[in-house]
Amino acid sequence: MQFEVDGSASYGEMIDYFSSLDENFLSLLTAEVDLNSYLEKIHSKANKIILRKDKRMVAAMFFYSSVKGVYVTHVSVSKLFERNGCGRKMFELLKDREKHQPISLEVDFANKNAINFYETIGFKVKDTSESKLVMELLWK
Repeated sequence: MQFEVDGSASYGEMIDYFSSLDENFLSLLTAEVDLNSYLEKIHSKANKIILRKDKRMVAAMFFYSSVKGVYVTHVSVSKLFERNGCGRKMFELLKDREKHQPISLEVDFANKNAINFYETIGFKVKDTSESKLVMELLWK
């Protein structure tokens, strides 16, 4: 499946997109953060990789870059587009953009599908906390 790649989204688009996500995912997210504050922060400060189909947001990655590496704060795919290569495509784009920087992220222990996906694309567990794994992708 072909997707259009974009690096920006309006705040309204982001609200519409988040409302299209799986309810279980949203309940985990909103248990940790105030959704409106979170959206305002990532809209104004995070780097973005947005995938679109027919001009509509279907997948999103938000991340921060520094001299120490890249921290991915959010990865999601709209329910209707899961298992269509969106996640893999966003990480390929991130790798191309960030050229050999280590990439890290946190994932809930309960999110077995995400953990399996991250492992298949090369992430390794770096650390653990009470409810999360810290995973990292290092370049060989």
